[in-house]
Amino acid sequence: MKKCICILGRTGSGKSSLIKEVSEELNIPVITSYTTRQPRINETNYSDHIFISDKEANDMLKNDDIVAYTEINNFRYFVTLQQLEEHDLCLY
Repeated sequence: MKKCICILGRTGSGKSSLIKEVSEELNIPVITSYTTRQPRINETNYSDHIFISDKEANDMLKNDDIVAYTEINNFRYFVTLQQLEEHDLCLY
């Protein structure tokens, strides 16, 4: 049975730090979320988020590829079914 552990919280609350520690300690892969916002200073594609355009996000929505979705400050953040299916246990 596949399981995903979701860590939720406000921006700057320490989610990324917690996920990194748990991932390293328990050897659990981390799913990198997609976002439509621009990268911040020192953020890189595929290590922090997968940065995509609004058009790409719209195409994924039309194809029912998105399973976990939120909007923050008019930017979209989400993961896809394919990402979840790649692991039996993962962190997000």
